[in-house]
Amino acid sequence: MRAVTIRLKVGAQAPGHNDAGTGKAMQFSLVLIGAHNGSKLAEMIAGARGAGNVLLVEPVPFLFRQLEQQFAGQPGVHLRNVCISTSDGKARFTAPLPSATSVAAYGDQLGSLLPDHAVNHLGEMAGHLETIEVESRTFETLIAEVGITAIDMLYCDTEGMDVPLLELYPFEKVPPAALIFEFKHADGTFRVGRKLGHFLIRLDDMGYRAKVLDIENILAERIAEAQAGQPLKNASRPGAGKLARMLQILFEK
Repeated sequence: MRAVTIRLKVGAQAPGHNDAGTGKAMQFSLVLIGAHNGSKLAEMIAGARGAGNVLLVEPVPFLFRQLEQQFAGQPGVHLRNVCISTSDGKARFTAPLPSATSVAAYGDQLGSLLPDHAVNHLGEMAGHLETIEVESRTFETLIAEVGITAIDMLYCDTEGMDVPLLELYPFEKVPPAALIFEFKHADGTFRVGRKLGHFLIRLDDMGYRAKVLDIENILAERIAEAQAGQPLKNASRPGAGKLARMLQILFEK
């Protein structure tokens, strides 16, 4: 997870206007999947809190406790100690131990549903990991449980699982106005390929315009026609096959 600075385009309700779990409709300025302890994206979280409800999701127990210490009881901030997965129930999760930062400063950010993800970064991580059983939710179930009706920014950082999980996101029900996800592990640790390409084309077809934000993340923003339910003028782009179209999506001005 890199520290990302981006101005949120928000239209959510005031913090604390509704409470998660009450069955009332809720709009969120930020939904952050893989929130860590809140320090890496502190500026974004602070900005979002001033504009609407914020949902922070983190499966690693010691990191979630740190989130609770910072945010528990604060108006408009909602915390979930669950793992976003492909199914509801329980999931086996390879979690960093607190000692992981002795290997690398970012060591405690490498928790993943993929058991080899952390050691593929650094072999020394092997002695600083544990396999735990965590509560798991699909995106659709999480949205239903919290009562989310609108999202300004969905930020996803699930260490190698962003694209597979986002492929299952219910875009047709609650399309986020903007989406940030980590692309550099889309087809394996430090590998991009067809999975990323297919997802980018799908985003384009749904009315999102994507661009590389930094060396790890892609930002996709929903264009006005899509938000208004109008036909998309550029949904089908010319180009010599899928690779050419993917490059157009990412790098055209």
